[in-house]
Amino acid sequence: MVTEEKSVEIPLLDKATILKSVEVVSATETTISWEMNALTEGYHLYRSEVEDEFGELITEVTDKNVTTFKDTGLKPGVTYYYSIADYIHVD
Repeated sequence: MVTEEKSVEIPLLDKATILKSVEVVSATETTISWEMNALTEGYHLYRSEVEDEFGELITEVTDKNVTTFKDTGLKPGVTYYYSIADYIHVD
């Protein structure tokens, strides 16, 4: 008998993580920081060129204690918008 295990990621909407800052390091690089959420297991960070859109997933941070990410390879002169979502795994 074969048993398949599945895990589902659930966003923590009532205790959402908040972005603290986006620091421009250079024309092609930013550093994003956020407040740690003790209830989460990790974070998904999104980037968009359109305001108020989640955009594309640029990284998954699986260590809940990490609260910064360096985004590199950006296009000079383009405005970027960032969103973050934290999650927990439910088995």
